[in-house]
Amino acid sequence: MSGGYLPGMEPDPVDNERDRDLNVDRTPIPVASQILTRVAEVYGPEVFANVIDAGCGEGGWGRALRPLVCGSQSVGMDVREEAMDHARRNYDAAHRLAFNVDNARRVTKGVTAVIGNPPFSVKDASGKKTTLFPSFVRDAVAVVEPGGIVCFLALDDLGQRGGATRRLFSELPPNACFRITGAVGFRGPHREDIDGSGSTDQRSYCAWVWKADGDGGTVPGTVCSRHLLTSEDDPKEDEAKQAKFPVPGWHAENLPELPLDCRRWIHIPGTETP
Repeated sequence: MSGGYLPGMEPDPVDNERDRDLNVDRTPIPVASQILTRVAEVYGPEVFANVIDAGCGEGGWGRALRPLVCGSQSVGMDVREEAMDHARRNYDAAHRLAFNVDNARRVTKGVTAVIGNPPFSVKDASGKKTTLFPSFVRDAVAVVEPGGIVCFLALDDLGQRGGATRRLFSELPPNACFRITGAVGFRGPHREDIDGSGSTDQRSYCAWVWKADGDGGTVPGTVCSRHLLTSEDDPKEDEAKQAKFPVPGWHAENLPELPLDCRRWIHIPGTETP
């Protein structure tokens, strides 16, 4: 193998530049597995009956999903042709298409969940960044069946990150968020814009979940919370604060901390066992 890649799957140098422009972050498979396992426990495994991974990349979320739900159907969608060979190993079908309502409805019907780690923003030829995340959420909510979910990985202060995401949270309140405990290493070792074998992000990340109400909106969470509970928080004190200062909110919880190696993306695409 050349550089650890399967024959014929070596990356072209242009891939690194495209990764930067398209804001590619690869979720470590154990992190995706932990998220999907908890979501299945909370919402029921049937929520993963027919899944789209929006911005699937090489298919890490698909690999995490397969062992969890017997008979689950999954479709990966991504704009990068260089990811398709790998993605097709990890989904029932993979398409080189941008994720949006029309494309999603074209490739599959009866979607029960849209999952993944879509890009928060992209950079055009002039270097200008465009925020995409709210559009991903809106399109995903429009695609899923009533009672279905959207589960995207993003920063835990997502609803406070500028006007676009604040409007998103106002229009489509989340139902829950599951916080990843500990720093996460997203980028693979072939990225030339980073040092070492991977990039570790010290910011806090959550799996945000929106539940479709079947009428173009979402079902808000059952717990009002301004922040995520930590082990130091007093639940009674927190309940008292919520009663005094009620705000629209969502169920929030911290996931158990995974070992450090499970929170780093250490596999180069093409080297994973099929």
